Amino acid sequence: MVDKDQIVANARYLTRRITGLERYAIEMSRQLKKLRPGLEFVAPRNVLDKALAAELGVKLFGKSTGHLWEQIELPMFLRRKGRPLLLSLINTGPIHYTNQIVVVHDLAFLRNPAWFSRSAARWFRFLVPRVVKTSAIVITQSAFTKREVVDLLRVPEQKVHVVYPGVAEAFRSPRNVSRKKSDETMVLAVSTLEPRKNLHRLIEAFKLMKLRDVKLVIVGSDNSLVFGKSQLKQAYQDDPTVQFLGYVTDSELADLYRRAHVFVSVSLYEGFGFPPLEALANGCAVLVSDIPSHREIFGDSATYVDPTDASQIASQLKALISSEKRVESSRREEILTRFNWRRAGEELLAVIDQASEK
Repeated sequence: MVDKDQIVANARYLTRRITGLERYAIEMSRQLKKLRPGLEFVAPRNVLDKALAAELGVKLFGKSTGHLWEQIELPMFLRRKGRPLLLSLINTGPIHYTNQIVVVHDLAFLRNPAWFSRSAARWFRFLVPRVVKTSAIVITQSAFTKREVVDLLRVPEQKVHVVYPGVAEAFRSPRNVSRKKSDETMVLAVSTLEPRKNLHRLIEAFKLMKLRDVKLVIVGSDNSLVFGKSQLKQAYQDDPTVQFLGYVTDSELADLYRRAHVFVSVSLYEGFGFPPLEALANGCAVLVSDIPSHREIFGDSATYVDPTDASQIASQLKALISSEKRVESSRREEILTRFNWRRAGEELLAVIDQASEK
């Protein structure tokens, strides 16, 4: 049984730069704070965004950081508080703490450990199944990931709940947003430079198009600790048609979504997919890999390709660039209504409240 009246949120995510996982945790935390003001956030002392920590009222404590803080100092803190419900928003949490809800974003480390560094793959394969097994409730962002958790980790289906996330306010474009005539023709990709994102094949497809005055812009950093060192940037550092921007701010990313002619994600595996959703919300035509989670989330709002076929990617990409296609306002409104952070927060709290009554 969980206690809905005493909830502590594990805000260790504030010690890391923002990717899709951290984006989820931040936006969900903001909604939960509004909906359940008494919820307490805790984190190690090495948070990066002090302003956000202050906004959430985060309690900073401990002498350690990272997994050591999460596995040792956090459980000790919780025991002193009488073992309240812990909400862990990004895959990991204390292994031996049972009064816990954990959010599992995907099981890529089980599907293909080669996508990760050897040490990261070993650690995730050890940690995540154990956290899932001991937690009271598991939350996923898609029905696809729920099925992965049930099948791969042998978790009872009734223990796993799907709560769709939302589109952050920074990427919810004005209704009549349009690209400027002066904007260069840009193909945009947003992801970490990791193997499963399949960026090498995207670049191969981009080169096959042989279009003049078209630029491929890739936004995202290289997390070598988790995914190993990427050689992509070095390979194309002298190519003016392929630009790696690295990490950008939310306002810079929102501007790129509005200026892009086509957004593309040919990832080999995803549990959800924030960047294509954010691009659609800004009216950008979207080309995505034909994988189960993308079909579930984007429906008929996107164009699909075989992510292993560079010639098909090139053909579809070229067609979208030529068509000057934009997403209709009515379709954008449907997306923003379906994927709404307030609704996500309410649904998560409903799961907690329902569990507390059992």
